[in-house]
Amino acid sequence: MNKLILLQYPSECHHKNKISVIRGCEKLGILYKSTDNIQDVYNGNCDILWLPMTYVSYDKIPKHVKIIYGPQFFVFSDGHEICGTPDLSLIGRCFFNTLSAWNKNRMEIDSTYIVPMKSYPFGINTDKFCPHTYNTNKIHDILIYYKFRQESDLNEVVKIIQDLNLSYNIIRYGSYHENDYLSLLRNSKMIVWVGGHESQGFALQEALACNIPILVWSVTSMKQECLYGRYTYINDMTHCMTAETATSFDETCGIVCYELCDIKDNIIRIINNLEEYHPREFIMNNLQEDMCLKRMLNELNIQI
Repeated sequence: MNKLILLQYPSECHHKNKISVIRGCEKLGILYKSTDNIQDVYNGNCDILWLPMTYVSYDKIPKHVKIIYGPQFFVFSDGHEICGTPDLSLIGRCFFNTLSAWNKNRMEIDSTYIVPMKSYPFGINTDKFCPHTYNTNKIHDILIYYKFRQESDLNEVVKIIQDLNLSYNIIRYGSYHENDYLSLLRNSKMIVWVGGHESQGFALQEALACNIPILVWSVTSMKQECLYGRYTYINDMTHCMTAETATSFDETCGIVCYELCDIKDNIIRIINNLEEYHPREFIMNNLQEDMCLKRMLNELNIQI
């Protein structure tokens, strides 16, 4: 029997999350309906309810409805009504999706939560983000992806690449069209990722889906996030700040490093051994849209 998922989201819901759930439903043969009307949440005319941004307490929703909360409720949960003594009776009824292990860990250090906290990434569109089928010649050595770090970090990486006499392009978060990004991915041998913390990191995972190995210069703290030359969380002394940049990644995808001094040697290692990396295989085995949605539903004891 097909299940009906009611997707309740305001228009500003992360579009990648929304597309992933819809495509996952289509691949699994699950009926779905979307609405912007909060009243639809209360009527119980669905089996599964996804509330990505708007919290409605489980006790106001008919008991037969399973609920996926999040991930876009808050950065820090201070005072949110989801906080409180864990209710073990809710296991299998609902959960809040933190997307990644590091995000779940830091949230659970900061507070306790009434509903179970889980980490399930959304799936990647591997039909769109895939390697060239007709042209395997890469015209650029390196694509640098830059997001939420000091400009000086980017400049240091550029200098290293120039000293190695390698060709490169730079793409800046928020300043490109997706098709341009896809074209650069398909024409680059590797990526150097100079980014801040990510709870999921769609763009990084989309690059892996194009079979591009990545050298990730990862953060270790949310305090390293920098916007317009200013650190976002530098004065926060209240919350756990431990963070990561690459949330779904292993040795077949590339290399994660944390220090500038490790960038040069690891660029050389990857660029000289491209055939050793198989990042698309990692994505196909772990982050396809249907398998990611199935994991969430399995958490609710729903077998598809």
